Amino acid sequence: MKNMKNMKNVKNSTLLSAGKKIYEKKKSKKQDQLLEVKFDEDAREKFLTGFTKRKQERRTHAIKKVKEQERLDRIEERKMRKDHILEQIREKQATFVAQFGEVEDIEDGVEDNENAVEEMKFGTGDDSTTVTVMTQNLDDEDDDSPAKLLRELKAKVKSNMEKEKAKAEEAEEEEEIDTSDIRLPSKPKKFRYESKGERKKTQLKEKMKKKGLSLKQHSRPDKKGRR
Repeated sequence: MKNMKNMKNVKNSTLLSAGKKIYEKKKSKKQDQLLEVKFDEDAREKFLTGFTKRKQERRTHAIKKVKEQERLDRIEERKMRKDHILEQIREKQATFVAQFGEVEDIEDGVEDNENAVEEMKFGTGDDSTTVTVMTQNLDDEDDDSPAKLLRELKAKVKSNMEKEKAKAEEAEEEEEIDTSDIRLPSKPKKFRYESKGERKKTQLKEKMKKKGLSLKQHSRPDKKGRR
């Protein structure tokens, strides 16, 4: 009730001007928060004169990026090829072991067969004869003998490892990025306009060429009769 009474005592002009005061107060705070803007002449000149330089920098950066991507692709391709070869070798080794057993067992068996010696005694009474029998594996000459297959497998594995090592060394040499072949575009030649006299002379030459005459033949003789 007291507030209502106070409102009745306040003039209308005071109520209407209260919003204006609040607006001016907010406006003054907002103006204080504005930043100062300065004009940099050097930055403006650098921007206006640096279009060609920035374009060349973007081009050089793009070339380096492409070369780096090509190098990574070569590394990935070489890795995949190496994994594929190793997988094939493992499959062949597994097939070999499944058919003929472990490599060490085969080597032991081959050595035992090659070095097998058997001694036998024959005789009656006081007279006796000792006969030494050496067992030789005749299957070594066979195409499907374990010893021959083992030797071929070892030779093939050794050959594949040497090839992969050589390829890896060649790839490492190719990884070095050579930027010497990057050629910058040459500046275009400035176009030069011919003067009026030069243009007339050029047109006259073209006309003489069409007619099959030269400039000396076309020139008029002077007063003394010279051309």
